[in-house]
Amino acid sequence: MTEQPRSAPAAERPCETPGRHYPVPLITQGHHVLPQFAQKMLRGHVWDQRLTWRCGSCHDSIHAILDPLLRGGTPYTGRANQHIIAAAFLGFARFKEAESETG
Repeated sequence: MTEQPRSAPAAERPCETPGRHYPVPLITQGHHVLPQFAQKMLRGHVWDQRLTWRCGSCHDSIHAILDPLLRGGTPYTGRANQHIIAAAFLGFARFKEAESETG
């Protein structure tokens, strides 16, 4: 299997987080829908190669909410927009679903 490119000009691969971006992103990066570290933690290998394209700001904001959830804590959502919050909770739901399938 050939590795997909993991970064691209935002004009070719726009950030998948809805809403206006300021400043306008120049580059987006492909990030796994279910983070690789979570996949390796659950099954010892990466099985889901699906990517979502996010600008750096959105990616970091999603993880600022997602990471405390994965550690069993309460996330601080601050001024994050509803799309960032929804993406973080969707990632957490995917993790919990994969965790229940793993046993």
